[in-house]
Amino acid sequence: MIDTLRSCSGKSIDHQWRKTFDNILYTTNGILTQTLWEDQQDQDKHPEVTNQLSKISYCNVKKVLGASQTNMSTLERYYNASEKHVLRQINELEPQVIIFGGTYDILEPGLNIMHYKSVMENDLPWYYSQDQIILNARHPQSTSGTRQKYCDNIIKAVINWKNMNG
Repeated sequence: MIDTLRSCSGKSIDHQWRKTFDNILYTTNGILTQTLWEDQQDQDKHPEVTNQLSKISYCNVKKVLGASQTNMSTLERYYNASEKHVLRQINELEPQVIIFGGTYDILEPGLNIMHYKSVMENDLPWYYSQDQIILNARHPQSTSGTRQKYCDNIIKAVINWKNMNG
């Protein structure tokens, strides 16, 4: 996936993908390096930042390209048609960190998180056990709030969760 997203320079994410993937990239880099937005290196000058995307899995519930706005009932139909596949992907990967980008409410019934504790921090609800954190974030392309706030809220939640679990 990372090669598809790269620009002709081969270093950073191509401009056609940046609206969505910049937030995914800087959030991922921040989680992996425990660095907030302001302290991160620019992907255009530092290709290692973009390379962080090779360390994560990205799952699109709809399984087809999106549009500028998503009809939630349409998205829910897509999910219902592929629910077993999506949940199998999550279960087989056994991720420590799951960031939902506006799809938590659709997938939550299929997740086994009744025993998880919940936290509301910086307008970001998250749920955790000792082994996993699930973040109910907005879609990464959302225009509600700044990109820095979007990324930092997720990064801070994951750092807090890691600190709680020693």
